[in-house]
Amino acid sequence: MPSETAFAEMTALLPARPHPEAEEVENDTVAWADRAQLPMDKAKFERLRGSRIGHGVANCSPDLPRELVSLWARFTFWYTAFDDVCAEDVAARDLSTYIREAGQIWRILHDETPPEPPRSKFAAALQPLLAELDNSASATTANRLRHALRDYLMAAAWEANSRSSNVPPHYDDYLSFYRHSGTFVLNIEFLETTPGAALSDEARRLPHTRAMRAALCDMGCLVNFISSGPKEKELNTSWPTAFTADIGAVYTARCLDLARTVAELRDTYAVDPEVGGFFMAGADWAAGMVRWHQESLAHRYSLGPGNLGAP
Repeated sequence: MPSETAFAEMTALLPARPHPEAEEVENDTVAWADRAQLPMDKAKFERLRGSRIGHGVANCSPDLPRELVSLWARFTFWYTAFDDVCAEDVAARDLSTYIREAGQIWRILHDETPPEPPRSKFAAALQPLLAELDNSASATTANRLRHALRDYLMAAAWEANSRSSNVPPHYDDYLSFYRHSGTFVLNIEFLETTPGAALSDEARRLPHTRAMRAALCDMGCLVNFISSGPKEKELNTSWPTAFTADIGAVYTARCLDLARTVAELRDTYAVDPEVGGFFMAGADWAAGMVRWHQESLAHRYSLGPGNLGAP
């Protein structure tokens, strides 16, 4: 099945709803990015800046208040920049440089008040975002997001090591780590900041909640695999381009199955008092993500070489 047909069917199953303040969130995000002074070369920064991250994130969470969705858009810009510069460009050339950079971030994730400012510009930009998260979300959600960020750092190191060896990993291994290195687990944790979407520990353990979270994660992975093919080919990356070439049709069919699962779970549990809010927020996230990946320049053009400067 061609990906265009699959995207059309996914859009029908999961219609996107625009956030009423999406443009304002986009303006907030761009203004923050201009101030953040992330260590990126100009071409990379401008292309990322032009991918309308704020607009895309807002339309993935149409019921999230502007203050929270703007915070999440800034997080998304931050980790997209970090991933492009560190986890792909820098780590592929020198994994030890990535480890030093990730260590600075790991430090502020564990120590909310370090004795001295972080030396890493990426860590310095993340620190106030974490403080704002602690003030805006419940302690449980904030801790879960910190944990998901630590998992992201580990998974990104695994992916970078695999890229540097230039040997495509087994599909199941890659998908398992990409749930984290692609930040899909991180995004799904943030869904619980949507009004009415917070899950208790008991609700998170329910089989249908686990099924919904897994379907959202894997759908995010596969939509990204499909839509980022042009970027990977332009970068001449041996993988996941190899996956796209060999099993692209399998990706597409599996992604459509996952969209059907998300829609079915949404319809079944929409009014469930324990999980209904999360299931509705999850379906909105999946719908917005499909639309965003169809439109985003970030997945159609390479972003140029990374530049961390001197370690």
